[in-house]
Amino acid sequence: MNPVKAAVNALISFNIITPAMRRYYEYAIEIMAEKLLSLISMCVIAIWLGKLVPAVLFLGFFLLLRRHTGGYHANNFIICYIESLAIFTVILLFGERIASYPILVFGALCISFVLIMIVGTINHPKMNFSLSELSESKKSARYVLVLETLIILSLNVMGASESCLGFMSWGIILCAISIVVAKITKQEVAK
Repeated sequence: MNPVKAAVNALISFNIITPAMRRYYEYAIEIMAEKLLSLISMCVIAIWLGKLVPAVLFLGFFLLLRRHTGGYHANNFIICYIESLAIFTVILLFGERIASYPILVFGALCISFVLIMIVGTINHPKMNFSLSELSESKKSARYVLVLETLIILSLNVMGASESCLGFMSWGIILCAISIVVAKITKQEVAK
């Protein structure tokens, strides 16, 4: 039996949830398991490449902002998992080299900042936000973006390494790229 279904059956048998809630709990547990697998895999890759600190900086900025902006979603978990690990590995392998061109990174960060400020949040069909939910999500995305950008700028003034600033910036840049890809592939509910 599928472990997710077994877990939900246990919740039902112990009267923690009702059978009517089965579908929601199956989905929630499946999503949590997929996220956990992805994060563990990314940690393994980061440790193997000797880049745990850059990975934490990138993931911290990316995941916090992505939670509010949304963006491109693959059609299924396997494709998402492979794409995520590939992009993550490329960023870890080449992020430092690209960070050695701070003007390039700063330019990409500025473009990303403007794009995210304009768009805010992608209303993906699986989310299907109401107008008020979308408005709140856009506001949250913009607050997080401003906070993360101020952290990067402050650390730059204090003399933080180009590498650290670059990996933090890549978190914001990748969110913007994800928004653009979602728009191009029409993964957005019409307003």
